[in-house]
Order: sequence, then C-alpha cells, then structure tokens
Amino acid sequence: MSDVQLRCAGYLGKRDAEFFSKLQERVERSPLKGAMTYDGEVDQAGKIEMLSSIDVFSAPSVYPESKGIYVLEALANGVAAVQPAHGSFPELLEKTHGGTLTPPGDAAGLARGWPRCFRMTPAAPRMARGAQGRPR
Repeated sequence: MSDVQLRCAGYLGKRDAEFFSKLQERVERSPLKGAMTYDGEVDQAGKIEMLSSIDVFSAPSVYPESKGIYVLEALANGVAAVQPAHGSFPELLEKTHGGTLTPPGDAAGLARGWPRCFRMTPAAPRMARGAQGRPR
C-alpha cells in the first residue's frame, strides 16, 4: 500500500476542527506524507465524483450508526466499504456482500480490511456487484 491516497470529504464542525488538524499533521509526519486530501463539504455531484474516484470507502464511526446512509451511498456507487461491526453496518454489509467488517475501535483491524476491498483484489468486484444488488 505504498501508493495509497486518502481522500476525505464532509462537514467539519468547529468541535472537530482541532482533531482533524492534528490528524492531518500526523499524516504529514508519516510515510503517507502528501497522500491525504480534504475536499470539504461536497454537494451531490461532488459526492458522486468522489465515490467514482475511490477504491474503498470507510467512515469508521466510534458510535453505532442507526442508518449508515453514507455507506449505502458508497455501495450504490459500486464502492466496497470497510466499517466497524456495530450499529447498522453488519446488516448492510452482510446482506449486500458489499464490504468487510472489522472490530469496533480497532484501527489496525480497519487498516487490514482495506486491502481486501481494493478493486484489484478478486473479492472486490463480487462485493461491488453485491452492493449494487446485481448477481455475484
């Protein structure tokens, strides 16, 4: 994963701005220096453009999401997802075969889940087709 790029987008409120700034600094001090971009808050067209440009979607919430609409949007665009196994994510990913689940709160486990979903892996096309409701 030496050529990985991290693409982030979405609303960033004042409460989370300091956390995100520290995260950006941490990435810049890591082997991923220069690999992270933040697109800010995007409209529907921007969201679709972003989802069409990525190989894997992950928004690892620390609390159990009741709906996971952003995961559904990724799946609808044929992008496999890596999510923590809590809230609505187990049901979404198990029923669609649209990604992989990792233990909640396990950053290393999350990172190990990403390569399984890259489009270049044999399982990814099957996951993406399942996410779009097409036969595997």
